[in-house]
Amino acid sequence: MLRLRFRINDIFLLYYALSHPELLKSKRWDQEIKKIRQSSPHGYDAIAKNLDWSWRSALAEANSPKDSSIWLNKVTKESEAIFKHGLGAPEFKKIREETQVHLQEVQMEWDKESSKALKILEDIIRMPLPSKTIEVLMVHPKLRGGFHLAGHNPKIVWGHKEEWPKYHIVYLCHELLHILFNPDNDINQEILHALIELATDNELRIRLHGKGRYFYVGKKYIGHDYLKPFVKNIFPAWERYLSNKKINLKELAKKLTTKK
Repeated sequence: MLRLRFRINDIFLLYYALSHPELLKSKRWDQEIKKIRQSSPHGYDAIAKNLDWSWRSALAEANSPKDSSIWLNKVTKESEAIFKHGLGAPEFKKIREETQVHLQEVQMEWDKESSKALKILEDIIRMPLPSKTIEVLMVHPKLRGGFHLAGHNPKIVWGHKEEWPKYHIVYLCHELLHILFNPDNDINQEILHALIELATDNELRIRLHGKGRYFYVGKKYIGHDYLKPFVKNIFPAWERYLSNKKINLKELAKKLTTKK
């Protein structure tokens, strides 16, 4: 059985809060960041402006400021000091407390809905989900986290307001499929992402609610704008896939890749 384990990694949460202060919209946190930047502008930029995926994955494994510093060879002392300062800041403690509340809300919804959702997901993709536990690193809901960290120990990063019912369930399943299919060099990644949108953002969402329509919840478009051409191009094949049970989602993705 596939399971999700929800937790907060303080180092990663702090990094994400330092990287996206504009999303938190907190004057006190902005003031805290100002203090950090004044004390160590180079160290702050090295941390907060580093969007490299290997850096994010490394921080996701960090358990202390000292752990985080080894990934910044040129600013080791500065980065360690910044993380120590940030972890002790009252405003960060508030961010963490609110993240903990969010974690409990998401976990409660997952515990309630996951059995049904995963069964539907397996039916859509026509593949068994692996029997393993995947870690979900929670961030503050205002930080709009929603992506996966690939590697030998893949993780989901999640933290988002619920824009419509069962939003968390649908998009956790979305990220699960990214982990399930990555890495696969035989599949075009834009086509794969478009298929994941069709499978989870749309088909799974509609089946979970027992109603709805493709691509929209109310007047809001569901999906990435940059994927619209890919989704439009493969949608006829997707409709055929739903009525033809002979292939699974991975086989469809490879078939569409070869036709590209």
